[in-house]
Amino acid sequence: MRSSILTRSVVAVASLAIGSAALAATSASAATPSGITREAVLSLASSARADNGEPSLATRTAAAAMLNRECAVASDQVLNAGNVREVSPVTAGASVDGVYITGSVTSLGTAVRECAIGVVAPVAAGSTLSGTATLTASTFGLTQTATATPTALSGDVSVITLKESAPFSYSFTYKAEGSSTKTTSTTTSTKVKDTKTKAQKKAAKKKYVKRVKAAKKSYKKAVSKAGSKTKRVQAKKTYKAKRASAKATYKKAVAGYKVVKKTTSSTEIRPFSVTAARAPFVFPIPPIPGA
Repeated sequence: MRSSILTRSVVAVASLAIGSAALAATSASAATPSGITREAVLSLASSARADNGEPSLATRTAAAAMLNRECAVASDQVLNAGNVREVSPVTAGASVDGVYITGSVTSLGTAVRECAIGVVAPVAAGSTLSGTATLTASTFGLTQTATATPTALSGDVSVITLKESAPFSYSFTYKAEGSSTKTTSTTTSTKVKDTKTKAQKKAAKKKYVKRVKAAKKSYKKAVSKAGSKTKRVQAKKTYKAKRASAKATYKKAVAGYKVVKKTTSSTEIRPFSVTAARAPFVFPIPPIPGA
């Protein structure tokens, strides 16, 4: 979405803000501390890409919800779908996807500041990010800068936020690059010969008989106290379950083999470099009379 020339002129007096943060390769979690989830990031990026430059109401609504989680909007302030100015998906990447969004925070209908965020998440569930992310919003030719303090990023979602007192222009660059890492564990079971002695089999049989007797005793007691058919049916189900468990344990104890489980892990590292950007607006130069 593009602003009018008047809006661009107002934006031209805004200060430039630049922030960067390291993406920490930490264990995956359901969301960032503010509550932005991997699923929300991927969904918003997909919607913004489908909108093809003109954010739909659904896209703006989702973007506003994300901005409200990161922009510290006060109770007397508003940042709703109508305040969202930009929703730009990053260049398509095989292992990650993300989006740059910005919106105006208003109070009593008047814009008080602008907030922008860049966010990226891995496409594959269970992956974690490592690398760096930078976000630059600038005015038309001004070079004032401010660096955001790097923050510890958690889980599988990276968010970098710029909160300023003046609006940003539509000139911005959000870039995230690094690696998406996913570790997969596979467990295999193998039968290994394990001959049992007579003493071991006898002990196993004794335990089995004892467990079955205890289960039957509990069943009879439960039936005698049952005040309804439903409770008697439930008591019988419980008895059968205990008896089946005892039998399974016994068979395992006297079997001529044992099951050995082995877990192996494999790690897939997929590099990525994605960007969302908009070049500065350049006012057209009027022709020189008589030239």
